[in-house]
Amino acid sequence: MKAKDRRLAELRASIPEITPSEALELQNKGAALIDVRDNEEIAQGSPANAYRLGRSFLELRVEDAVPDLERTLCVMCAGGVRSLFAAEALKRMGYRDVRSISGGFNRWKNEGHPFEVPTF
Repeated sequence: MKAKDRRLAELRASIPEITPSEALELQNKGAALIDVRDNEEIAQGSPANAYRLGRSFLELRVEDAVPDLERTLCVMCAGGVRSLFAAEALKRMGYRDVRSISGGFNRWKNEGHPFEVPTF
C-alpha cells in the first residue's frame, strides 16, 4: 500500500465523512460549510453561503471566518480527498466538530443540490 493510501485510510478512520445531503441539512441548522477548492474550481460553482477559503490559505483565514471552535464545520473539496486533509488541520487548530463531505462538490452537484457561481 502506498503511503498516501495509508494516510487516507488513517484520515477516514478519524474524520467523520458525511453525504452532501447531510451537509446541507447541517448547514441549514447553523453549521459552517467550508469550500477548500481553488478559485478556478470555485468559479464553476459553490454551495450558497459557503465559506470559500481555499486549502492553501485555510489555516490563515478560517479563524476570521469561523471564530467559534464549537461550531460544526462541513469541509468540501472537489472529490472528498483534500477535504479530509483540511478537516484534520481544522481539528488540530481546535475545532471540535469537523466533518468531510464525501464526494465533494462533484457529488453535491450530481445530486442536484443548490449552488451558485460566485463573482470574484
